[in-house]
Amino acid sequence: MDSQGFETRGSDPAPDHPVPVEFSGDTMVFFWMVLVNGILSLLTLGIYRFWGKAKVRRYLWEKTSFFGEPLEWTGTGMELFLGFLAALFVILLPLGLVIGAAQFLLLHPATRMLGGILIFIPYIGIIYLLGVAVYKAVRYRLTRTLWRGIRGGADAKGWRYGLTMLKLRAVQFFSLGIATPWASIQMWNRRTNEMSFGPTHFQSTADSKTLYKRFLLAFVIALGFVSLFIIAELPALKSLKTVGPANPPDHKMLGGLFGAYFALIIALNFIWLSYHALFYRMIFSNLHWGNVQFHFDARSKDWLLFILSTIGWGIVTLGFANLVLPLRYWRFFSSHLSTTGNPDYQALTQSTALAPTQGEGLADAFDIGAV
Repeated sequence: MDSQGFETRGSDPAPDHPVPVEFSGDTMVFFWMVLVNGILSLLTLGIYRFWGKAKVRRYLWEKTSFFGEPLEWTGTGMELFLGFLAALFVILLPLGLVIGAAQFLLLHPATRMLGGILIFIPYIGIIYLLGVAVYKAVRYRLTRTLWRGIRGGADAKGWRYGLTMLKLRAVQFFSLGIATPWASIQMWNRRTNEMSFGPTHFQSTADSKTLYKRFLLAFVIALGFVSLFIIAELPALKSLKTVGPANPPDHKMLGGLFGAYFALIIALNFIWLSYHALFYRMIFSNLHWGNVQFHFDARSKDWLLFILSTIGWGIVTLGFANLVLPLRYWRFFSSHLSTTGNPDYQALTQSTALAPTQGEGLADAFDIGAV
């Protein structure tokens, strides 16, 4: 036993096969919990949703076992509520005022140039704040997650990471999207390598080279589908320009146009599904925590079946199945996530990383994160 009363298994041989992350949550228990949370949120004009979110996380965490030990969520609804208020009044409202002032200046010829310059500042700020929000959300959740009494965290607060995201998004934009795999991996590695759990940092060695073949293939196929759509529907698109009182629209033509557009969107999503499936396998399978290596084995067909089943259950239950979507996502990821290697239990001490006093207000305001 160690000084904290835990069994020390640092000398245990590392398993030669992946050990799955276990999740034992019950769908109906979760459904009724989320339903009650929703009713209480309505009765309190949305205020209770922060306490409801903390309750959901507590349930998902305690039903998830890592190396046979359950996780524990220690965050509170008050932390999430205060974090949201801080983000709203300190950051989002000032941004909204700047956007409003810029739009007002754009209405007057004398100040239109100033308004045009001013309008870009909040949107650049939003991209920067999205990076900060993602970083702070991961950091907060690690600090409120306990495993064997140990928590995680990060000493950095995310402000520099916001600049990293701003620069990488600019590279994506000016490369017309070609730099997307490289930029995505850079952001993931930078954020992950600054996080720790207990005394041990996470290590991400993901490389975008593996992604580029799949990305370029998806890019070319998507470009081909868009080109075929434009060529096939060009007469219909041209006829829309002449629609007016003397030339009413052809409803059959419009129906075919919107049907083709809908089919195009579905096709593009399925094409990019293959890329995203590889992306998730690659980033998790190149993630280490000390002696522990993670593995994620969900392939395109697994994602497709999950998405189709989610849509199907939503239709059959008239949308009520969407209430358990967080649990379904959690179960999906848990069922495909596994590890090899053993933690160094003898070296497992409490994290010394600074812990925030508020919840992920920015992430909540930007609606980032599934749980």
